[in-house]
Amino acid sequence: MGSCVEALGLAARVAPAGTCLGRYELVRELGAGGMGTVYEARHLDLDKRVALKVLRTDVAASAEARARFLREGRIAARLRHPNVVDVTDVGLQDGTPYLVMEYLEGESLASLLAREGPLPVEAIVELVVPVLAAVAAAHDEGIVHRDLKPDNLFLARVRDGAVVPKVLDFGISKLLDGAQMALTGTAALLGTPSYLSPEQAQGARDVDARSDQFALGVILYECATGHLPFAHDTLYGLLHAIVAGTFIDPRELRADLPGEFAALVQRAMAREPSARFDSVRSLAMALRQCAVLQTPDDGSRRFV
Repeated sequence: MGSCVEALGLAARVAPAGTCLGRYELVRELGAGGMGTVYEARHLDLDKRVALKVLRTDVAASAEARARFLREGRIAARLRHPNVVDVTDVGLQDGTPYLVMEYLEGESLASLLAREGPLPVEAIVELVVPVLAAVAAAHDEGIVHRDLKPDNLFLARVRDGAVVPKVLDFGISKLLDGAQMALTGTAALLGTPSYLSPEQAQGARDVDARSDQFALGVILYECATGHLPFAHDTLYGLLHAIVAGTFIDPRELRADLPGEFAALVQRAMAREPSARFDSVRSLAMALRQCAVLQTPDDGSRRFV
């Protein structure tokens, strides 16, 4: 087993198939981000397919980063919510930390939007309300995601063909605070620029659940219009626009949007945190009220 771990340590980003961590054998890479790489893996004893996230080698060189990765994995495992990806194990072997999750089949919300474009309001409600429930459950546990975006919302297909939205990477984004802010330039932003709240864009470290709500408002805006509310050629310009808090009314981009839907998106994206909904659950309640709007006469759904 030692040679397996050694092989992983030699690769900065990608480990070869057959590499082993603990009782898990890596099969193939599924995706890579700024902090780590996700693999399809197999539990050697159970012959069970799982997803295994490995902290990037240069980040794992920090003892604090390793400790945070494992601690936040344990926090995520406690959530046990049907719309949060299930974390089943964490491990640390020869300095390489890994996190084991349920293996999901399907696509991200980002992929769906790229293919379909703006979604019907009832489709948005059906997809996003479960996400809001998951985020609310995390907030109940004192966890602020801080990097909510369509790439982190996975539309998992289960055996009966149903689609179950899943929030990915709960707590892992907390790797990017405190001392870890110096690891990379993007880490200092505490999230993905286009989905940052004004307080995050101004560099606040102690953001709360209302920053997640702002990001969810941005996601709703994007789902409805096919556009991001804030866009600029430079990072500085983008952050300045977010802090200013001005964006095009979504109804100017899509005239058939119900006023109630546009109003809740604008409230969730209010510049001042105190002007937003008092909780993500309150946002979910307002969103549910839009569910009866624009339902096709035949009851069909076209978005999945």
